[in-house]
Amino acid sequence: MAQRVKFPVFQALKFTYRWTLTVLRKHWVVALIYAVGTLAWNYAGLILLGDVVEAERLPTAMAFVKIYGLNAIEGFAFIYLVLLTHNEILRGSGGFNAATMGPLGIRGLTYLFDSLVLLLATLILAMLSVAGITAVVALARIGSWSTFAVFVGALAVWLAAIGVVTRLSLRLPSRSIGQPMPWNDVWRLGRGNTLRLVGGTLLLSLAMLAVVIVVVLPVQFLFGSFSATDMHVVSQTQSTPLGPLHLEMRSFETPGTPFVPALINGLLSSIMSVIGAIALAAYVSLAFAYLRQVSEDAPSAPLLDRDPNEPPEDF
Repeated sequence: MAQRVKFPVFQALKFTYRWTLTVLRKHWVVALIYAVGTLAWNYAGLILLGDVVEAERLPTAMAFVKIYGLNAIEGFAFIYLVLLTHNEILRGSGGFNAATMGPLGIRGLTYLFDSLVLLLATLILAMLSVAGITAVVALARIGSWSTFAVFVGALAVWLAAIGVVTRLSLRLPSRSIGQPMPWNDVWRLGRGNTLRLVGGTLLLSLAMLAVVIVVVLPVQFLFGSFSATDMHVVSQTQSTPLGPLHLEMRSFETPGTPFVPALINGLLSSIMSVIGAIALAAYVSLAFAYLRQVSEDAPSAPLLDRDPNEPPEDF
C-alpha cells in the first residue's frame, strides 16, 4: 500500500445501513423467501429431530448428523444471498443468474471453500496457541495464577485469531465477483486496519443485537419465551462430547403456547437472520472496495462517497 490509509469505520457502518436497506428494497421478494424458507426449514427439522432427545440418553451419532447437517444446509443456502449482496455493491447488480452465481451456481461452492479455509485457519491458530500457552504455564509452575494466565492468554490468542480471519475475509468479496484476490495480497490490503475492521464488525453485531432486543424480545415478553422449536414434544438439555445440546419443543396443544405467536416470533427471528447476513456482507464489501480503491490510487470517487441507489462503475 503506497500510502497508509485508515479505514473510516463509522462512515462504513453508515453506508452499510444504507446498502442493507437498498438490497432489501430491491430484492424484497428474495429476502422474504429466505425468511419464510428459514422458518419452514426449522419446522421441517423438528420432524427429523423428533426422536433426537430421549430421557436419560445421549444423542446418537445420527442425531448429530441431523442437527449439524440441517444447520450446514441452511448456512450454504445463505451463501447465495451473500453473493447477491456482494454483487449489488461491487458490480451494481446482483441476482440469481450466471453473472452473480457463476455457471451452475459454482461460485457458491468456491465461496464456501474460502469460508472453510478461514474457519480452519482460525481453529488451528487458536488450538496451537492455547496449547503453547498451557505448556508454558505448566513448565513455569506459577501455581494459583496458572488458571488466570491461561484464561488471559487464550483470550488474547482468540482475539488475535479473530483479527486474522477478519483481515483475510476481505478475500470473500473478490471471490463473489469471480476475481479472487491472492491471499497474500488480501493480507497486505488490510495492513494497519485490523483493529478498525474488527471494531466495525463488533459494532455492527452490537447494532444487530440492539435491534433484536427492541423488535424480537417484546414479542417473547408478550407471548412467552418460545421459538420455532416450541412446537413438538419435549424440552431438555444434555451434555454431549460436542457441548450442551438444548432442544426445547412443545406440542401445539400446550396451554399458554399459542401457535400464531410462536409463528410470528419465529418469522421475526428469521427476518433478523436475513438482515444480519445482508448487513455483514455489505460491510465486508465496503471495506474491501474502499481499501482496494485507495491502495491502487484509483482516480474515481471512493465507494463510500457514492449513493447506494446509484450503481457503481464496473469493478
